[in-house]
Amino acid sequence: MYTREKQETNEATYKPTAVFSLDKLGELNKRFSFLFTSEDAQRRGYELQTLLTDLFNLFGITAKGAFRLVGEEIDGSFEFEANTYLIEAKWRKVPSGFEDLATFKVKAEGKSNWTRGLFISINGFTNEGLEAFEKRGATNILCMNGEDISIILECRCTLKDALKLKLRCAAETGKSFVPLRDLI
Repeated sequence: MYTREKQETNEATYKPTAVFSLDKLGELNKRFSFLFTSEDAQRRGYELQTLLTDLFNLFGITAKGAFRLVGEEIDGSFEFEANTYLIEAKWRKVPSGFEDLATFKVKAEGKSNWTRGLFISINGFTNEGLEAFEKRGATNILCMNGEDISIILECRCTLKDALKLKLRCAAETGKSFVPLRDLI
């Protein structure tokens, strides 16, 4: 389904070579479910990054896996509707808070004025963190939680539709995170 191409920079990129497949989506859903049983948190984090890259590519959204820059690691990136998004993926026991969101916003803004971000926190976000983050002004960061990813993997909403719904909601409300279940 995918070809792995080496670029001159020795970075790997994945490009979809076939059409969307419910079977492939089912396989990704099984991989995601299996990650919940993993006791190795670091490995689970790396597997999540790979799963997300595969998920984006399955939906025809050009994605790149994790990469390193001087002094930082980016969990991935993708192109959607002529915009580039950086990905931050967290799978911790506790929800992500203001510091996580603010750090990622600075990371995204440090690349270019037009870079956006998608912060995926499997165990969600603290209400206090989201409220404090949203008070800081306009956002270029969208947020998803594990339930959002499950909704997509269970074929209740496409990834493209989920992104469009979250983008519109953020534009209309200034909120980085509204659960996908409230938008569909």
